[in-house]
Amino acid sequence: METLTDTLTTETATTNAATQTTASATQAPAASPQEAAGFVREDGTFAPGWTARLPEELGEYRDSLGKFKTVGDLAKSYRQLEAWRSGKGTFVPGKDATPEEVASYRKAMGVPDAPEGYRIRPEALPEGMEWNDDRARGVLEIAHRHNIPEAALRELAGWQLQQEQALVRVATESARRDLQEGQRVLKEKWGDQYDANIKLAIQAATVAGVDPRSVPGFADPQTVMAFVNLAKRISDDQFVASGRSSALGKGGAAEAREIQTNPDHSLYKRYHGGDTDTVEYVRSLLRQG
Repeated sequence: METLTDTLTTETATTNAATQTTASATQAPAASPQEAAGFVREDGTFAPGWTARLPEELGEYRDSLGKFKTVGDLAKSYRQLEAWRSGKGTFVPGKDATPEEVASYRKAMGVPDAPEGYRIRPEALPEGMEWNDDRARGVLEIAHRHNIPEAALRELAGWQLQQEQALVRVATESARRDLQEGQRVLKEKWGDQYDANIKLAIQAATVAGVDPRSVPGFADPQTVMAFVNLAKRISDDQFVASGRSSALGKGGAAEAREIQTNPDHSLYKRYHGGDTDTVEYVRSLLRQG
């Protein structure tokens, strides 16, 4: 038979249990729908395996989304995508990009449709320098294959031109020093006969078809002395130019007339072109009679 004490004890226990349940509910609020679904934790990071809970129609993209560790990372990526779609960004094509995607990227970056579309040749080249289309073609093909913008390639071409100019200046200065040293050696060897021997060497070289201004040709004192010695040792009737009897002495007038009137003569064009050495040579022949 249940006593009053038993009844009170039972009611008290029931009341305590209800109180504990209410307190527990107050201290631990119910999980949010996102946490219940297992996507995001309270600190904003994605829960482990969250991509597996995405819709199945996303297919393989579910795995690629796993690279995002936080909601913030995903938001930044979406912002970049929107910027590209609005024209404020550029899509960089990968190895599997379509021709249309590559063409769009090249247009945005200033890359021509073909290597021939690059316009990098300078309007004017420094004296002594020439443009080589064959060499340039190889560079343009490589640049186009790697989608190098025209502006960047033009700047590189300008830099290369500066380097070439520097090399030319170094070579020119070196040749000038060699010439000065050669002149010093010859003046020391010939003394007062220097000017006369130089003229003789120029005449002999001109008859032989050699440009006395060539480098390192007449910059070498040994070469100059060789022409002078050759001119002194060959007799008038043995000195031949273009198959005709020439003269550093007798018969000079005839040779001069050949140079002045015969288009087939090796010195004809030089003389009528006003070449100083050739004109002086003809005058010296005329003086010889």
